[in-house]
Amino acid sequence: MKVITFTKPVKNESNGLPKSYLEFIGEYGYGTYCGLINITQPDEQVIHRTFSEFDFWEFDKNFTKQDLRRAIQLASTTDGDMICYVENKPDHLFILPRNSETILGFENLKDVFLFYQENYQLSGLYFEPSWGRKTELFSLIHDEKLLDIKVLHKQFLKDFEYDSVIGKEQPKYVIEKIGGWVKFDLLYKNSITISYQFIEHSDNAYSTYLDYLKKEIKQLKTL
Repeated sequence: MKVITFTKPVKNESNGLPKSYLEFIGEYGYGTYCGLINITQPDEQVIHRTFSEFDFWEFDKNFTKQDLRRAIQLASTTDGDMICYVENKPDHLFILPRNSETILGFENLKDVFLFYQENYQLSGLYFEPSWGRKTELFSLIHDEKLLDIKVLHKQFLKDFEYDSVIGKEQPKYVIEKIGGWVKFDLLYKNSITISYQFIEHSDNAYSTYLDYLKKEIKQLKTL
C-alpha cells in the first residue's frame, strides 16, 4: 500500500477498540483508503441515533438488534456502508451495508480491506491521510459550455512531473511534495480537482499547482 506522503499517527490508548484498528491508525492516522473507505475516529452516536429504531438489516446471534444500539462506527465508505464494532465483541469488525440486508463480520481491518479490494476490483492500493488535507475543485463549465479539458490535461503533463498515477478515466496524478494529487475528470470532462496537505512543515509547494490551474483555466475562458 502506497501512502500519499505526510502522515500523523494517532495513539489511542483505549483497550476496548479492535486491535487491528488501533494498529492501523497508530501507523497511518485517519484518512481514506483507495478513495473508498474513510477511516475516522470512533463515533458512538451516529449508528445508534440513525438506525437503532429501524430494521434495515437481518440480525442473528453474531450481530443482534441490541448490538446495533451499541455499535461504534470506525469507518464508512463513499457508497454508504458503515464499518463498526461492538464493545462486547472487540475482536470483530462488522460492515452494515447500504445496499444489502446481510451484515458482514470480519476478524480484522485487513480482511475488511480485502473484501472491498475483491468486490471493487481495486488496484494500485493507497492510503490518503486526512491530516491537514484540503481539496479544491475547479469547474470547467463556463457560459453553459465545457472548457476543453484535453488541452489542460496535455499542457499539465508537459509542464509538471508526478510520482505516480491512480486510475485512467479520472486519473489522479500523485505529487508527493504536496501530499496529494491533481485529478482530471476525463470521464465527464467537467472538472479538475487538487488535493493537498496544508501543514506547518510543508514548503507550500501546492501553491505552484493551485496558481497554475487557476491561470490556465482563466486563460481558456478568454478564448
